[in-house]
Amino acid sequence: MFRIEAKQPGHFDANTMARAISPRKFGQELGEALKAKLIDPSMAEPQYLVPILRSIMQEISTKPLELPEAEFAKRMKEQRSEKDRIEIVKSLVIEPNQDPQNKAEYRLKAIVYPNPPVPNMPGFQLISPFILAQDQAGNIIA
Repeated sequence: MFRIEAKQPGHFDANTMARAISPRKFGQELGEALKAKLIDPSMAEPQYLVPILRSIMQEISTKPLELPEAEFAKRMKEQRSEKDRIEIVKSLVIEPNQDPQNKAEYRLKAIVYPNPPVPNMPGFQLISPFILAQDQAGNIIA
């Protein structure tokens, strides 16, 4: 899913991350998968899913997903043209949000490297709020 979102037109940015790693999208896909297996999909509804996702976030926060060094080196050695540029996510972590301006409990942080490399920019960091749920008015509740 992340690879598909990253291929969309435009630049790879925090919005790309938010679209690809979306609790709302996860809930929708989980509901569809449960229905397809003839299992009650109500567990994918926000009143049940949000507490589950909160527990998962507490468990995995600050435990980064790291692309193994050998795989990262292999991906960076690929000879890509400018028009076939890809962004390689070397590290992805969900961590508690420390920004008081943002009401999200967690944020996504990724270390990203473009291939082909961009001069004077070996890699960059993307940070995006990780919003689990919003109320009817669009206010962040988790």
